[in-house]
Amino acid sequence: MKIPSTALRRTGVLLLGVSLLAGCAGMCSRGESLPPPPPPPPPPPGGPFGHHPPRDPAFAQAMQACLQELGVEKPAAEGPGKRGPARPDREAIDACLEEKGVQPPHMPPPPPRDPALEAAFEACRATLGLEHEPGPPPPEARERLHACLKEKGVAPPSPGEAPPPRE
Repeated sequence: MKIPSTALRRTGVLLLGVSLLAGCAGMCSRGESLPPPPPPPPPPPGGPFGHHPPRDPAFAQAMQACLQELGVEKPAAEGPGKRGPARPDREAIDACLEEKGVQPPHMPPPPPRDPALEAAFEACRATLGLEHEPGPPPPEARERLHACLKEKGVAPPSPGEAPPPRE
């Protein structure tokens, strides 16, 4: 007896489907649960912005003494502080800390001063009525400031880059 080819195909497909279902049933969980995923890694020490060494009382006292010797008023913890008569130079602070027996922190050197950028930055701040506040300006003020700097032919600082230092 000859089986028609369509019936043969249907039987083959049916057997293949049953085999696949049986294989899946054998692979499926048998009342066992999978282990939970591993917990996420802990945040870096010091928060999301990187490692901050623990506060050393000797370092804090030496830094305060050096800032006073150099004529710089340290900002208060609860709000923005006032700057002293001049911006201290980093080598002077490091030398003062070493004289007091404290190792200065390792930090990258400050960006080079650009008088044209500083002048344009201050002119734009005055034109736009932006006050000197600690931290970056709000997004809308930053956009206006960048547009003003571009009008004056100066490239604005890239995100994350500090504005030019003030004296």
